[in-house]
Amino acid sequence: MKKKHLTEGQRYKISAYLQDGKSQKEIARILGFNRSNISREVKRNADGRSGSYHPDLAQRKYRKRMEQRTHHKSFTDALKLQVDILLTADLSPEQIAGCLKRSNRGYISHETIYLYVWQDKKYGNKQLYTHLRRRGRHYKKTWLKDKLHLNK
Repeated sequence: MKKKHLTEGQRYKISAYLQDGKSQKEIARILGFNRSNISREVKRNADGRSGSYHPDLAQRKYRKRMEQRTHHKSFTDALKLQVDILLTADLSPEQIAGCLKRSNRGYISHETIYLYVWQDKKYGNKQLYTHLRRRGRHYKKTWLKDKLHLNK
């Protein structure tokens, strides 16, 4: 079974096989895909009004989905400045990642922000780690130990 995107030609073949009355299972076997891939393709890209599968419409929907995907954006100096400002306002990296994503100013993960903070602690002079909630300290889960002792 192949694990790759369907091509435009394969979409035309799916349409032709469906018009010939072949089942989705047979189409999947002929094209070398899993039957769930064919089922998902037909369901996802069918015409919303008539429910029929058209390969040109399916290809347009596919291209639109690919354009709308979030792509990896580098952690630019402008984003670092925004992160610095939000960190000094005592927002957590998770909150910062959510704020940036919601306001469409860029998308970076909270893990990237943590890496940036620890790199600053090691090599920089901004002292960003002091604005983290736990300031990098590990804590003991004493409540869990207490709970375990109560059950004995």
